[in-house]
Amino acid sequence: MPELVLSWRLHRRVGIGIGFVAPAAPSHVVYGSTTRIGDQRYVGTVNGLPSPTRYNLIEQQLLAGWPTIGVGVNVHKRFRVGGAFGWGFALAEFDSIVRATRGENFSGDVRAQLSMKDTFVPRITVSAHAVPHDNLDVSFTFSWTDDVKASGDVTLTSGYYRTEQLERLQIRSGSLTVPQPWQMALGIRYADRIVPRADDPDQVAQLSRRVEDPMANERFDVELAVVYERNSRVDEYGVNMGTCAPGTYTSTDLGGGVTSDNCGAGGTYVIEADNNFSATLPPTLVIPHNWKDSLSIRLGGDYNIMPGLAAVRLGFSFETKGIEDGFEQLDFLPFMRLGVHAGLTMRLGMFDVSLAYAYIHQFDTTVSLDDAALQQINADERLADLAGETPAFGPGTIINGGRFSSRFNVVSLGLTYHFR
Repeated sequence: MPELVLSWRLHRRVGIGIGFVAPAAPSHVVYGSTTRIGDQRYVGTVNGLPSPTRYNLIEQQLLAGWPTIGVGVNVHKRFRVGGAFGWGFALAEFDSIVRATRGENFSGDVRAQLSMKDTFVPRITVSAHAVPHDNLDVSFTFSWTDDVKASGDVTLTSGYYRTEQLERLQIRSGSLTVPQPWQMALGIRYADRIVPRADDPDQVAQLSRRVEDPMANERFDVELAVVYERNSRVDEYGVNMGTCAPGTYTSTDLGGGVTSDNCGAGGTYVIEADNNFSATLPPTLVIPHNWKDSLSIRLGGDYNIMPGLAAVRLGFSFETKGIEDGFEQLDFLPFMRLGVHAGLTMRLGMFDVSLAYAYIHQFDTTVSLDDAALQQINADERLADLAGETPAFGPGTIINGGRFSSRFNVVSLGLTYHFR
């Protein structure tokens, strides 16, 4: 997750920063393996058989970032305000298995690949920073991110796990809507200062060539931050196929059978789901997520073992579960988590070199079949739901029963250069 930021003071009371920031999330996740049988390549397999996670997720790739510009103003020697705007982008690929009707016989499995991008995802952040005492800092931050509204391709391959697949239908008018949470953070920091906090930052800069340098001006600090995330906005993902028309799709017959007439009544798409059986695709799909609001607490501090030259740090974090019971799934894992964080900084001339490590322990979650609430995505049930009817084959099979376990090991390396 590369990040690059440049900040400087335009005026003794005004600072500006520009940079590129990326989200703290894995960019590529794969469940299962790849198996080759002859010329055929199958993804989402375990020991050569279709993976049991395939109706939830096979593979996921995410690339997102926010080029950002921010401004801070010192309205009083003990109070500052700031704001930042980021014009982000998001590239997302999701790979899973869907079906025309309910069931788990792999001969009826249809591989669904979503490849979407949104080139403008705005983010706005505002903050306030108060210094009620030389040794005390209090800050408040609010950050809002617009929903991801991506467009791109939906590629469906029917009979995917068969020796001979049936049809590949590439829809070029697809779209994906993913709500984004907003967050508020409150931070309190106490610092044991070596020198008093200067009223005029220019005085500090002339002495140390660094504006308010905590590494040289403090013995240690302790910080407590509380973050509230409005995760409940992430209630569902929405997929829209668009309207079938010439030029909006490409159909390839893979098995020597009869390729379906891909434009059905009302501009819906049609795919050969089984031998001589064509299925109508629902114009929209809804993928429930049912996240819930979460609260995280972060406590940590720095100790300057050699003021101005070397600092060590240690921290702990705790976050409540961010998803409703019964809706746990594999694309994102906002479970209850506990983190231990450690790091150090060495100053080499005008450079600060920082190394840090974090271990994030997510608490295991077991979802019984009685509590599991996620069902297979199948065309029969979705079309019946849109028409207000009962699905002919009944509701989709439950797909998220089982035990969820995950851990994160994070290593970061940072380099800061202080301009003279």
